[in-house]
Amino acid sequence: ATIPLATALRWGLAESAMAELMRGAFLMAPEPTPIDAALAEQWARDRSSGIDQETTRLEIQARLRRLCASAKEVSDDGSTDVVARMASWLADHHQDDCSLDDLARDVGLHPKYASTRFRQACGMSPWQYLMRLRIATAQRLMLTSTHTVLAIAQQAGFGSQARFYAAFKDVCGEAPGQWRRRYRAKADHS
Repeated sequence: ATIPLATALRWGLAESAMAELMRGAFLMAPEPTPIDAALAEQWARDRSSGIDQETTRLEIQARLRRLCASAKEVSDDGSTDVVARMASWLADHHQDDCSLDDLARDVGLHPKYASTRFRQACGMSPWQYLMRLRIATAQRLMLTSTHTVLAIAQQAGFGSQARFYAAFKDVCGEAPGQWRRRYRAKADHS
């Protein structure tokens, strides 16, 4: 599930967990819980059948609150899974000009194998994950600063305004300026 940044910020999640999520880190439950798979299946069924989306949002919020209360940050001590190390590396470098070769070199894998492992574990390529991190950074900056959209695109790691607009619209369904106005208007009415 992808939760809009503005929504997640209103949920009152633990500050330390939010800081890690904003950095792009994974949070992991100390022990896997069988209920997570069942919940994810239920949420997918609800979405496809048109069930009230607010119910699903509340359930996701409750699950994230529980996860934040019991989660541990995935560290990069070499003993964690290579996919978590790749996600952490991408979070640390998402604002930089980086490549799959850079990522693979850092985790000691061939680029194609690294990409395959990441896609299998995360359901998206490292590049798609990188774009989502950059979009999340841009969203945060659009909500918390008065910088221009172009300046925000550059701060978030996008090399061009055109690439930023295309990626933002692909992920968020609307142009950055429209998104900013809509969420700022919601914040003003809250």
